[in-house]
Amino acid sequence: MEKENKKKWKFGNYEWHIVGGVAILTFIIGVQGFLPDRDLFDSVYLTIQLFLMQYGDNGGTININIQVARFVAPLIVAYATIKSVYSLFQKDLGLIFIKDHVVICGLSDESMKLLNDLMSRKIKTVLIENSSVKHNLMNLKTEGALLINANPSDIPALSKAKVGRAKAVFLLNEKDEFNIEIVSNIYKLFGEEKSDKRVLCYVHIYDPVLERIFKAHKIFREPSDKLYARVGNIYKRGSEILINDYFLTGKNSGSQNERIMIIGMGRTGKSILIQSALFYHSSRGEKLKATIIDRYASASVNRFKNEYPSVFKLLDLDYSELEMGKLDDDNFYSKLPGENYKAIYCCAGEDILRISVIEKLNTILPETRLFVTFEKNSDVSKLINEGDIFKNEDRIITFDLLEKTCKYNVLINEEIENLAIRIHEKFCDYLRGMGETQESKPFLVNWDLLGEEFREANRNQAFHMKLKLETFGFRIVPLDSPEPAVNILKNEELIEKMARAEHRRWVDEILLNGWRYAQGEMDEKKKTRPDILPYDVTSEEIRNINRQMVCNIPQHIENMGKKIVRAGE
Repeated sequence: MEKENKKKWKFGNYEWHIVGGVAILTFIIGVQGFLPDRDLFDSVYLTIQLFLMQYGDNGGTININIQVARFVAPLIVAYATIKSVYSLFQKDLGLIFIKDHVVICGLSDESMKLLNDLMSRKIKTVLIENSSVKHNLMNLKTEGALLINANPSDIPALSKAKVGRAKAVFLLNEKDEFNIEIVSNIYKLFGEEKSDKRVLCYVHIYDPVLERIFKAHKIFREPSDKLYARVGNIYKRGSEILINDYFLTGKNSGSQNERIMIIGMGRTGKSILIQSALFYHSSRGEKLKATIIDRYASASVNRFKNEYPSVFKLLDLDYSELEMGKLDDDNFYSKLPGENYKAIYCCAGEDILRISVIEKLNTILPETRLFVTFEKNSDVSKLINEGDIFKNEDRIITFDLLEKTCKYNVLINEEIENLAIRIHEKFCDYLRGMGETQESKPFLVNWDLLGEEFREANRNQAFHMKLKLETFGFRIVPLDSPEPAVNILKNEELIEKMARAEHRRWVDEILLNGWRYAQGEMDEKKKTRPDILPYDVTSEEIRNINRQMVCNIPQHIENMGKKIVRAGE
């Protein structure tokens, strides 16, 4: 509250009130200065002339009031004139010299959250948006952001925003096709221009088929140009963060009847189901038991099966077509499996309804961890985050997807990016040491020349490093933490188990991305390769690669300024 009050009293917020008040005070002083020698009407007239710099000495007494008024009045007029002219051209003047800024193309709930984060961090930002009536943008000017009122996909608007001099461009619109149109126009704008300084362009794409098609575009096939495009999925990223923050199903102990429940098969529900299935299978080598509750569950499950066939094979799935508002004790136990629910994720309905459902489940399943997710900017989620409606925070968790994901540092994630680069470099060094060349392994290239799909594979491996260690009872802590470091390399049995888990994770991920097994050489166009096999069946060469990946983990962690310790210490 103290910060908010200070912010309200900034000079800029009351600038014209102050200028107007000084002008009135100067007018009163001037009139009082003339009154001894003039009547009221002449005094008013002569005071007005002071503001217009037309007053001449007509022989009257020049007292202190007139002296003050005849200097202050023209200054007020000059200040107001300069400010008015500057405000007319402020945006264009600011764009002429701007560089190392962030450009947001289009305004959605996602990009609005990012915009607020950028402004709070005082990062120079340009927003291109032609439908600002949907959002309150009144504070853009005072917070230092520039607004270009145009279609975000228009090349002239992109040029005006100086995307070529930006440090990052974000396309977070809800429609994937619109984001692809914008990045394609940025690519056209840059043309064949080469530059040592590349511009990162983060493109949000949700649809998995469209993502695979887009990654085959020449934007990613010509990685030496100025544009450095990166495909991201906010819902996938949020689900990864949720699983990463709340480690639920990784340990090899526990009931075989453990099951999770997803209420609502929208974008968030699907993403949580995918990430949970991938993680569970990689850590345990078993199918994840899951129950889906959705008003149109049958159609949603069939659609999910068609969209993600490889993930569907990792699930022991059942469903029930129940409406959220009708979920109670009777239909919960009569229509759903009476197994041990490890976690329930409520991802459907209005915010108030989600809270109501979680409160019901809290009484039905007092031992189950409950999650309620929020996908949009809402007052309800703010009230919950700021209040204490769920005092038992260990078991009932609210997860604001936009708050967790739509931040500059989260989307860019330099720590994961740098770790991914080091993973790729170590991988290349190992293969070259084994006598491999770029002719035999096309991905043996520098990071900037690596295709986006392979870069993303390295990022996924980097992101899951924490989960992999936690699966086997370890934690990552800063180097100066008091806990003693553990050398996992001394345990060959552990290395073999972690290598097996890493191989499962990689196979599941590559199948999800549309690859399939085929004998012979790897074919990027057909998306076939011979090494998509279970760990026990694949070649010793592939098993050695996975072992080496695990053996590299301690060095990667140390390079991050951290160390590995046992989870119980």
